[in-house]
Amino acid sequence: MQTNELITWPTLCVFGDSIVVGSDDREAGGWVARLRLDFNSRERISVYNLGVDGDRSEQLLRRLSPEAAARNASVIVIALGANDLGWQGSAGTDNALFRERYDRILSEAGRFTRRILTLGVLNVDESNESHGVSNRQVLAFNAIIEELTRARAADFLDLFGALEPEDFVDGLHPNASGHAKLAPLIARELERLGWDLS
Repeated sequence: MQTNELITWPTLCVFGDSIVVGSDDREAGGWVARLRLDFNSRERISVYNLGVDGDRSEQLLRRLSPEAAARNASVIVIALGANDLGWQGSAGTDNALFRERYDRILSEAGRFTRRILTLGVLNVDESNESHGVSNRQVLAFNAIIEELTRARAADFLDLFGALEPEDFVDGLHPNASGHAKLAPLIARELERLGWDLS
């Protein structure tokens, strides 16, 4: 797929679900928005929030290539998996199918850049039973994500345990304090990798 030749500056494309969208952060609009303010203020790189509420691996697989091409992606961050776990009684994606789709997502991302960072699925607050997701499920998905990421010579950031119960709106989606904790963790990893392109 042909990239957008009009974009000649570095671009960071963050793909994911409602946690990437950041709508539960009523202070700053989520960790991606916080990252954008940080990086753009230093004129380092344009940050694009490509999160979509409810997205699973199936949906991201369909849209990653055209959206990365439209923005001439220099760096791709993938933060996905919570919806594939199934929550609030919805059926999840079984591990084998999630593995297959996630590997294809990484393959598609690799067509645009070698700078790919995958984020592990966040831990959940199991004391809040409304979401129906267990940390055992999260850890199983994270093992798949990390294994596939390493096999593709990409980079993985484990965020499991980064948030406390008070950092969630509903036990699954981070609130403002949760997003405020995530943004610097991810920024530091990008800087450690040298991908802030400063």
